[in-house]
Amino acid sequence: MGAFKTKVPRLKSLSGQTATGGAPFFSEDFVTLQENARADSLNNYEELRRKLPNLLFHQGAGNPTLKEFENGIILSGCQYNNTDSSNPVISSGYIYSGGEVCYFPGGTFATGSVNGGLIYLFKGASTAVSRTFADGADKEMLISFATTVEQGIWGANGPELQAGTAITSTDEVVVISCGASNYFTAEQYFSKQAALKIYDLGVQATRPTYTSATLEAGVSLGSLNQPFMVSRVLEGGFTHIVGSVTIDFSVITGNETIFKLGSHAITTNSVAVSAGYVSVTQSPPSIIVTFGGIVRILLPASGTHPTGTRIISFNTIVYGKNTVPADTYQYKRDFLNIT
Repeated sequence: MGAFKTKVPRLKSLSGQTATGGAPFFSEDFVTLQENARADSLNNYEELRRKLPNLLFHQGAGNPTLKEFENGIILSGCQYNNTDSSNPVISSGYIYSGGEVCYFPGGTFATGSVNGGLIYLFKGASTAVSRTFADGADKEMLISFATTVEQGIWGANGPELQAGTAITSTDEVVVISCGASNYFTAEQYFSKQAALKIYDLGVQATRPTYTSATLEAGVSLGSLNQPFMVSRVLEGGFTHIVGSVTIDFSVITGNETIFKLGSHAITTNSVAVSAGYVSVTQSPPSIIVTFGGIVRILLPASGTHPTGTRIISFNTIVYGKNTVPADTYQYKRDFLNIT
């Protein structure tokens, strides 16, 4: 686990000492200068890391959230290319983990074609570089730290690590999400920007937009309070339909399609849609939405539609993503729960 680095005594100013023979200066003093500069940088990274909120995982309805491990920070690089979503490529970079700056060489990761890939990065073993001295001996001179990489998936129960993971509750881990069915952008929560609460406003402010429906013959936009017919997909696979249309019942005479949604999550058949006639006391029309977002009006029990033209108003949310109801809870796209 990371900790703040202590500083060794600083070198005193040598000003005015040259005339009297100068001050003794040893090779170890170069190490002192290096270690003090290093401690300054690592202490800055550690301060930023500690500003990151706890990393929490949702364990399911009725269960408390769980902190799996500590947060690390991406210092540079570690960006992924998802062109081949089954084999995303992650660029090289540096992370801060376990009190050290660790190098990540990047690479291609086979995440598969079904589940989103989770790449976990944390402090690895130290590596030393030796040099040959004048006495002919090879001695260690330079030290760096590698990055340990583990790969998980977004499984049926949410984020999963593979069996036998070496990650412990005290490790400082960076998570990168990539691959097919990528549910969220994880790496933004392990950055210096996140520690300083500087987020990408364009991402944070993203909302699903409305798109216009395609109207069939005999159908036009309503002319009253809602002269539009639009829809959008909300989180969880819900389709919001809002607007109004005017129907010419001399053209629409049976069970017919009246418009097709431009944005929808309808993958099931015959989902009832709540709608009503405007400014009349007639019973609400029977309307369904089917595969592909096709909205149809059905004949009423009397067997005939009203005569003339009628305005029908929509403002409803339908769930037509699966043949089974939604679970009692769901993982949000920002499942890391950074608050």
